[in-house]
Amino acid sequence: MRFDGAGVTTEAMAKDSLTAWRGLTHPKTVREELGVSQSEFATLLGVSLRTVQSCEQGWRKPSDSLERMLVLVLLAHRQGSAFGRKDCWIECACPSARRASCLAYRTRQGHLCWLMTGTHCMGGTVRTWADKKRICGKCSFFAELRGTPLSAAARPATKARASRPRGKA
Repeated sequence: MRFDGAGVTTEAMAKDSLTAWRGLTHPKTVREELGVSQSEFATLLGVSLRTVQSCEQGWRKPSDSLERMLVLVLLAHRQGSAFGRKDCWIECACPSARRASCLAYRTRQGHLCWLMTGTHCMGGTVRTWADKKRICGKCSFFAELRGTPLSAAARPATKARASRPRGKA
């Protein structure tokens, strides 16, 4: 059993970080929150009605790209016009050296950092969707976007947040 610096097992942190995604990637939960029919939802996501039905019934797991789309649609719905006015590099006080090689910073998509692989989160480059879910599940910026505070066990040590206008480096 491995522990992080705060005495929390890494296995517990991984489990808690994935718990943060529960409800965000379940098609029926997202569809019901949006208040649309299965047919409307399929059209919105660009998938077949059968895909929506199969995923809602648990007959098949949503693909990684469908999971990303579910979270994007849900967060945009929850955040409304505020979605896109937040930048992860400012909220998380990322150093300039890390920003220079981060895709979210270079493309000015800080509000979509959780969606993009190739970002530099918590000191390393995130290359897969599975890793992205694990890392973003314990990120305070993503918790703020989804409107759910992190539990103390999942909250990483973060630097003080800088407050700068959007788009400034």
